[in-house]
Amino acid sequence: MHIGRRLAYLRRKRGFSQEGVAAGVVSRGHYSNLEAGRYRAMNDILISLADKLDVPANYLLQWESSNPVLEHYLIKFQYSLDNYEYKEAESFMETIRKEFPYINSLHQEIHFILLKSLFYIKIKDYPKTKGVIEKLQYLTDEGKMLPECLKYLFYYVTGAWFYVAGAYDKSIEHFRIALEKAHSKDRKARLYYNIALVLYETYERGKAADYGKRALEIFINEHKWIHVIYIYLLLGVIHWDKREFSESEAYLHKALDLVKLYGNDELEGKVYHNLGLVYDSKQDKEKSIKYLILSVDKKLADNCESIIITYGVLAEVLISAGQITRAGEVVRAAREYARSEEDFSMLMAIEAKIHYTRENWAKYEEIMERLITYYRESERWTDVRTLSEEYSEYLGNIFKYKDAFYYSRAALEAYRKLAEKGGA
Repeated sequence: MHIGRRLAYLRRKRGFSQEGVAAGVVSRGHYSNLEAGRYRAMNDILISLADKLDVPANYLLQWESSNPVLEHYLIKFQYSLDNYEYKEAESFMETIRKEFPYINSLHQEIHFILLKSLFYIKIKDYPKTKGVIEKLQYLTDEGKMLPECLKYLFYYVTGAWFYVAGAYDKSIEHFRIALEKAHSKDRKARLYYNIALVLYETYERGKAADYGKRALEIFINEHKWIHVIYIYLLLGVIHWDKREFSESEAYLHKALDLVKLYGNDELEGKVYHNLGLVYDSKQDKEKSIKYLILSVDKKLADNCESIIITYGVLAEVLISAGQITRAGEVVRAAREYARSEEDFSMLMAIEAKIHYTRENWAKYEEIMERLITYYRESERWTDVRTLSEEYSEYLGNIFKYKDAFYYSRAALEAYRKLAEKGGA
């Protein structure tokens, strides 16, 4: 490690060219070598550069000096993140920001940036994550300039970032590098779980289940029960997706037993939601509705953002159960929690089904055409495929063959797009 990347980052942030920041201090060529790490700067040069860059002198002078108090906070911050204690994690993050507006140690600054990135990923604040990750990548030269002890965390965090960004190949690559750097069972289990998540998204359900079970075995042996709940949830979803409903139900009830023991509303709401899906697939509408309502109640208590998804599933199950009036009431209640175009489009799709059931054909056609156009523009090809096939069949049945042909072509386009992504 060397201070050059910090100098370059500060210079660019302040809008200086190399020549501009070097003027009156050193030659441009000498300064360029400092940024590249070819020369080690003398203290008087660093003091002059700190003045020009408007940072405390110690921020450049003491870049190799760790602070024991800060180290204590960083350990606590990481422990909170590892154990899903996000309020505590945020508290430690804010304490570090207030007490250490400039973190002199480059090692500790990179550690803090890594933990901040992970925190924002965990709470799904992706715009903030993007900014912090960009700084991280610059300071570390995309991981090339890192102490060995931070390499595991770097590749774990960047693997998680690529996952949420949908760059699954890069995510797997970084998680596997992190796996090579993981020297404890706990770290390996975390990576097995995250690799399972990526494999699930890339339609490799069998491999995802295998990695999930590897993580499960370790976390059970380590008595990490919150982690066990998350893996039971994942395995329940994987088996549901494979239409292995009995296995899915068994994993989800194991998750429910544990989550009731540990009293976590967010996780309990997720378990109820997925049990609702399983019972719907098993054609047990009564149980499905029961668990989805329980999920809504838990998510309301926890102010959970995903409540809109549960409302949507509940409305769809009610429609399939013939309870159209209740479904309409659920959609109206859900509107209060819709925040994005995606949320509103989901509710519109459900309204289309309600209009279809009530034989409000004009309204059904209007909504379907708006939705398919929106999904195509948003490149949501699974939705395009599903709705275009449904709408094409409807149009054919009422002898609008030209329009039916148009939407069947839209469905074929969606199949091609999904095949290109490996998800058809």
